Amino acid sequence: MGDQIETLASKLSTGDEPIYFESLAYPASTDYNASVAEGSANLINELNYLSTLCGAYAPAVILAGHSQGANVISDALGYAQWPNGPALTDRAKAMIKSVALFGDPQYWPSDSWNAPYGPSGYGVFQRNQYVRDKLGEYRVWGWPQGSTNPERQWIPKIRSYCADGDFFCQSNAGDGNFAIHNSYKTTTMDFARNWIRYMMTSVN
Repeated sequence: MGDQIETLASKLSTGDEPIYFESLAYPASTDYNASVAEGSANLINELNYLSTLCGAYAPAVILAGHSQGANVISDALGYAQWPNGPALTDRAKAMIKSVALFGDPQYWPSDSWNAPYGPSGYGVFQRNQYVRDKLGEYRVWGWPQGSTNPERQWIPKIRSYCADGDFFCQSNAGDGNFAIHNSYKTTTMDFARNWIRYMMTSVN
């Protein structure tokens, strides 16, 4: 677990509800495509296995990833390896209650699951339309956080946070030392924690 996500885990652990944390084993290496593919397959297999352990009461799952980790999660949920790799079972998909992505290298500014007031640029890598459509299926019928509208609507279970000027999610060469890309632990995690708690307790 990288230091960005460790900060989020620390903030989530201060709540009243018990939360158990687990890091995903994958290379997280500079051989980017191979690393993401291995991580995505490992996450799918882990979630499918977890879905078999608790009888009728499947656990509620929160997923969070920064940078390459965000790419791993989105590829796993979006069937990016299909039909040449594993896929999530329906039961495993149903366990997923919220997904927080930070500095996603495949950020797309018009995606419905982006955090409010996200920047207008694109990530350094392109996510294909098939995967984007699959990610859009992770949603719940309820009320958006902070909404005063009495009408329920479809709420994405995914929220992607992209800082303006981030090297990876905004293709900004000016962030060559990754200062913005690695700033989420000090700028964003309170917002992410509050959103995750809302999704776990109050959205519907």
